[in-house]
Amino acid sequence: MQVEDLVEVQERQAVNLKGIDRNIRTYAIKGYLADSHRKVKVSHPAGIHVDVQLSTLTHEQREEIGEQLLALARQIKP
Repeated sequence: MQVEDLVEVQERQAVNLKGIDRNIRTYAIKGYLADSHRKVKVSHPAGIHVDVQLSTLTHEQREEIGEQLLALARQIKP
């Protein structure tokens, strides 16, 4: 699992582990990234996939997208 979109890290000294023929890179977690840096992924088995990079959107744009999705959900609600 990659965590590059969840945490900020600092690389540490590589280590040698028994049974592994190469150095293993190690990292220390410095902190969690704010939600504004995260990618949001929503999917549904019906074939709907939405990926949003929050850092590329202003607050107003996020609200607009949310309102559009709510409007769509209300239109297709039985």
